[in-house]
Amino acid sequence: MIEVVDNILSKDTLTKVIEHNNKMNMRSLCANSLHNWPEEIIHFSKEVLVYILDKNSQEFKLIEKDIGKCSSVMYYYWQPGSYIAWHHDKFYHNAVTIYLNDEWNYKDGGLFQYMDKDIKTIIPKYNRGVIQTDLVQHSTTITTTDSPIRKSIQAFQMDKEKT
Repeated sequence: MIEVVDNILSKDTLTKVIEHNNKMNMRSLCANSLHNWPEEIIHFSKEVLVYILDKNSQEFKLIEKDIGKCSSVMYYYWQPGSYIAWHHDKFYHNAVTIYLNDEWNYKDGGLFQYMDKDIKTIIPKYNRGVIQTDLVQHSTTITTTDSPIRKSIQAFQMDKEKT
């Protein structure tokens, strides 16, 4: 099941997360999807930089306060030409994607797609949350070669606690 929640994070949480993002040196602090993700979801994607939040960090705790208990929370930085092929998050009961770009043009790609009898598409929007439950097949369309870096939060929840 997919649920879309606009303004999913509180103003305080969002402010802290954006401040944290703006202070980061992405290249030196982030892991690289090309080295850490399974081949079946990478295909020909360009890299996605991934920053794993420490569970004791202020940002992790604020995000949990807004969306519920998490087993992991990460910042994703989608480079031009990046995407994720069709898959489901088999190890987690819930997955939550939260978009952080102030503006996003659908023509830049990076759209969330999922299977619900037919393929449905969700356009990224600032502070929009996409909550996935029950192993929904999903993917992200490729970002264009001239797109801005698409910033998002990815949170995973292992138990059946609802967000």
